[in-house]
Amino acid sequence: MTTADLLGARTFLFAPGHRSDLVPKAMRTSADVVICDLEDGVPADLREEARHQVDELLGLSPGALAVRMSAVDSADGQADLALLAQHRQSLLGIVIAKCESPEHLRTVRDAVPDVPLLLLIESAHGLDQLDTLTSLGLPNLRLVLGSLDLAVDLDCDPGSETVTWSAARLVVASRRGDLPSPVSGVTPQTDDPVAVHESARLARAMGFTGKLCIHPAQLAPAAEGLAPTAASVAWARSITAAAIRTGGTTAIGGEMVDAPVVARAERILLEVAASVGHPDPDWQSSAPEPPPSSSALPGQE
Repeated sequence: MTTADLLGARTFLFAPGHRSDLVPKAMRTSADVVICDLEDGVPADLREEARHQVDELLGLSPGALAVRMSAVDSADGQADLALLAQHRQSLLGIVIAKCESPEHLRTVRDAVPDVPLLLLIESAHGLDQLDTLTSLGLPNLRLVLGSLDLAVDLDCDPGSETVTWSAARLVVASRRGDLPSPVSGVTPQTDDPVAVHESARLARAMGFTGKLCIHPAQLAPAAEGLAPTAASVAWARSITAAAIRTGGTTAIGGEMVDAPVVARAERILLEVAASVGHPDPDWQSSAPEPPPSSSALPGQE
C-alpha cells in the first residue's frame, strides 16, 4: 500500500500490540489498513511487552502495518516514539493518540519525517487546535475522530449532537487544510453489522470517507456503508449523461441539474473508480454470532 492509498483508505482495523498472534489474522482480512495498537487496546502492565512484539512485527512486515502510539507527552508515548523512529522506513503510518497541539505533531514529525500521520482527535483541546494542526503545511496528514474518548472528555453520550457537531468540525478542518477526508470513530458493537453499516453510512453522509473498526466482522458493513450505493451511482450516471447532452442547466425527474449537482455526480463516479474498499455484498445475509474472545482483535479509542 502506498501513502496515497493510506490517506484514501476506508477501513482501519485495530490489532492489539501485545497479541502478535492476532496481527497476521488481521492482515488476512479485507481491512485496507491494519493498526497495531500500543495504546488503549493494551493493558498498562503489558505496554513494554507490546512494544517488543511490535518491534518484531515491523521487522517482519515492512510497509504493511500502521501503529497507534500513546499520547506524545506520556511516558508510554515517548517510549513508543523511540521504537517507531527505529522503523521509520518500515512504517505504513502512525496514529497519534490524543493529538492536542502543534507540538505533539511536530515532535512525531521530527522523529519520523516521512511517515504519514493520522491525528486522533479525542478531546476538547484537540478540537480547539484543529485549524492550527491542519494549517501547518505538513504533508501526509489525515484527521481521525476518537468519538468514544471525546464523549468521555465532553461528558456526553457518544451518539449525542455534541459529538456530531464535533465530527463536523473535523470535516470542515480537513477541507480548509486541504487534507483527505477524515476517518470516523469505532462502533462498539462487534456482533451487529446493521449498526456498523448505519454508522458508516451516516459518517459518509457527513463527509467522512474512512472508519475505525475493532473486529473483522465490522469490515464488510463498514466498507459497504462508506461506499456509494447502487442508487447513487445510477443517479450520478444519469446526471452526467444529461449534462453532456444539454451542456447547461436542465431538469431530470423534477430535479434541477446545474453545475453543483453535476460536480456532486462526478465526485461519486470518481469515488467509485478510485475506491480502495472491498465491501462484501453478502454481509447482510446473516448477522454473525459474537466471536469467541480468543479470535477477537480488540482495539479501543
